[in-house]
Amino acid sequence: MLSAFLEKQAVITYRDNSAGINIFGVDPPDENKVMHLKPDIVEGNHEELSGSGKGILIGDDPMSGYR
Repeated sequence: MLSAFLEKQAVITYRDNSAGINIFGVDPPDENKVMHLKPDIVEGNHEELSGSGKGILIGDDPMSGYR
């Protein structure tokens, strides 16, 4: 199964700290079918992401523990 997405790179800055980030635009219902994210959402819920079209999900690099 596949889920379509858009990807962009950006820089986020807070005070004197900057970091490169990847931004992915996805369709929450389709993405959940592939990645099964619902159980991993800590605050809020999947339905809020799907309903408004303006939701945001912030996560970290799942491979960071393997480097």
